[in-house]
Amino acid sequence: MRKSVFIKIFAGYVLLTCLVAGAVFFLTFRIARQQYEKNLTTELEKFCNVLLLSVEPLAEQGRSAELDALLKKLDPSIDTRITVIDSKGIVLADSERDPAGMENHLTRPEMLIALHGATGTSIRYSTTVQQDMLYVAVPLRKGQNITGVLRTSLFMHGIDRM
Repeated sequence: MRKSVFIKIFAGYVLLTCLVAGAVFFLTFRIARQQYEKNLTTELEKFCNVLLLSVEPLAEQGRSAELDALLKKLDPSIDTRITVIDSKGIVLADSERDPAGMENHLTRPEMLIALHGATGTSIRYSTTVQQDMLYVAVPLRKGQNITGVLRTSLFMHGIDRM
C-alpha cells in the first residue's frame, strides 16, 4: 500500500517535471529563434544601406542590365539574394533569376512598406525560388521621391536547421 502511494506521487512529480522542462525548452527555443531572426534582419538592413551606394545611381539612370550584372556578380560571395524593383513592382535586377521572367512584386508586404518610405521586413514563402525566406526591403530614392526598392533576402532553411 505504501509503495503504491509513493509510486503515484513520484510518477506525478516526474510527469510534472517533464512538462515544465518541455515548456521551458519550447519557450527558450522560440525566444532564441526570434532573436536570431531579429539579428539577421538588422544585418540585412545594414547590407541594404551599403548596397544603396552602388545600386541607386544605376537604378536612377535606368541601367538595368548593368545593375543585374552587378547583382549576379555579388551573389556567390555573399550568400544573400538581392533584388531591385521599380515603384510599379517590375523587377529590374535579381542576383539569382532573370528579371524578365519574374512576376510583378508590387503586392509583396515588404515592398509595400518600403514604397511608403520605411524599411519593410517579412518572412514568407517565395514563389520564385519555392522556399521560405526572410526579406528586408529599403526604398530607393531620387531626391524626396521613392523610385523603387532594394530588397535582400536569406533562405530560412539555415534558421530552421538551428
